[in-house]
Amino acid sequence: MKTPRGWFVLYQGAYAMPNIFNLHERGIFKIRPRTASELGARILVSEEFRVAVQYMRLIDSVSIDETTGERYAAMIERGLVPLADNFALDTNELEKIIGDKDIKDEIIKVYNGWLSTVPKGQEPNTPEMKRSLAPHVERGRNTYHDWLIRNNSPWLIPFLPGMVHEFMHGIYERVTDQLYNFYKQAGGDDPEDDLIKKINMFSRIYQSEGLIKPEGTPWISEDEIWDCWVAFSGSEAEAKRICRTLEAILLPLREELKKELGS
Repeated sequence: MKTPRGWFVLYQGAYAMPNIFNLHERGIFKIRPRTASELGARILVSEEFRVAVQYMRLIDSVSIDETTGERYAAMIERGLVPLADNFALDTNELEKIIGDKDIKDEIIKVYNGWLSTVPKGQEPNTPEMKRSLAPHVERGRNTYHDWLIRNNSPWLIPFLPGMVHEFMHGIYERVTDQLYNFYKQAGGDDPEDDLIKKINMFSRIYQSEGLIKPEGTPWISEDEIWDCWVAFSGSEAEAKRICRTLEAILLPLREELKKELGS
């Protein structure tokens, strides 16, 4: 199960498999799944180097999907408990926001387990500790992007050759002397062939209708669509650079084509 957007796993105890974190993202189930443990907690770090404890518990909860009419028998209860700026866990505050003793005990146990991994002499509230979080954020971001690429490649990659061929023998002929030059001036360093491939990746990803992918399965949110584009483009800077290139070169041309076709 993925972490909230912008948060990555910093520490997770050795829960037996399958555990609460192995269950699917939606977190609702027609039949209660079997897990070695129905409760779990882990330490997360955000892109801004904030730290929190995430907890999850599998509970019985009968609900009906209003759209499909399907009946669900269980769900995952989850929450995020932020730590203080010095990464301390305020147990008094925890008492106020978490009423269940088992969840509180699990949060405290996992938090103390994480603290035990901090090297001696490296206190949680030091700049050195915060700098040490950067590799975890980078690794978490890369893992998330790899997951997006792996899960979305089947409906994206096979369509690219046809899309690139149509692009090269269509709209590209009108921007040959502008498109790549603008991209290079914006700081891009990919070869022109790779730029054209990425432009068509962008087009395929954003063929989505609302939150439905081109092949019919759902996105979680609009943020996930953007994250998918960032993953395939290689970085957020590259994703934004290509978007600026499209806005500057192709969008005005599309308006011209509409006018010509309408005349």
